[in-house]
Amino acid sequence: MKTRTAFLLRFLLPPLYAALVLALVVAVFESNRATDFPVYLGLFALYAYVFAGLPALLFAFLVG
Repeated sequence: MKTRTAFLLRFLLPPLYAALVLALVVAVFESNRATDFPVYLGLFALYAYVFAGLPALLFAFLVG
């Protein structure tokens, strides 16, 4: 169980961290007002999770 968890963390966390940073940067540049920032951050974090997190999770479960 420890090796499977380590494997999941090794392959799953870097794409999710990169997706979160990308979502943060895009939200900063796309939001015109301070009230728009959480909305844009949520939207782009969701997009980033779908396009980076889910394939990484699927890959980790298939290979692990």
